Amino acid sequence: LGARIFAVCDTLDAFTVDRPYRKALPYSAAVDHIVSASGSLFDPFVVEHFVAAEEQLRNYVARLLFQGDLRGEGLNCNGLGALTKHETARG
Repeated sequence: LGARIFAVCDTLDAFTVDRPYRKALPYSAAVDHIVSASGSLFDPFVVEHFVAAEEQLRNYVARLLFQGDLRGEGLNCNGLGALTKHETARG
């Protein structure tokens, strides 16, 4: 189960961080890619719970950004790659 969870997290990170060969995707586009691969590349159970926890995750990152506690340790300074302050204003 841990490897299945990590696969979703690693893919989210890969999609939402700039690479030498492409710009980062918006967070919502990365989630769409993960959802579309549910059942083939990713465990549907893990994807279902990842999507269900998305609002909590956005609120958590927004709180860290607001408090200045997100310094690129574990998450990049934009907070989950393309999850920017603009996107967190919704949550």
